[in-house]
Amino acid sequence: MMVSGIIFSGCIKAPNYSDIPAITFNNFIKYGTDSAALIFNFKDGDGDIGLNPGDTLAPYDFRKDKNKYYYDCFLEYLYKTSDGSFKPFYQAGGDSLFNDTIYFPYRLPNITPAGKVKVLSGKIQVMLHAPYYYPGHNEIEFRVYIYDRALHQSNVIYTPIIPVP
Repeated sequence: MMVSGIIFSGCIKAPNYSDIPAITFNNFIKYGTDSAALIFNFKDGDGDIGLNPGDTLAPYDFRKDKNKYYYDCFLEYLYKTSDGSFKPFYQAGGDSLFNDTIYFPYRLPNITPAGKVKVLSGKIQVMLHAPYYYPGHNEIEFRVYIYDRALHQSNVIYTPIIPVP
């Protein structure tokens, strides 16, 4: 996973972004038939994007059935059904936190800038390792959202339709 950002400081007037993170789709890059990268843009007015490795106490602790904030970046797998709509893919024996849906959860690194101005914008690249799709699905998409450390959920974005082998 790669995170890049722009920090505003000095004589340049910082943009006035909301403290609730905002994300937009940037790109989906396939690497052969089994791995890919999803890239999306972000903006955050108070710069509280990402978690420290030691952020493991409530509300960031990992309790599968009770706490969703251990991870702060979520990609939900959706597949095209026979009626042409996209639906979450449910698998037997899945994790109750994620409703048995295939999710790719990630912990973004803390990228809060030092200093008084905390405004951030940049790109987040998430690597999807093999397999990033379920065999037999011809077209998929991902539903994406993040949380900041204040537990504000970003808007939800969708990738364009992704054809798979």
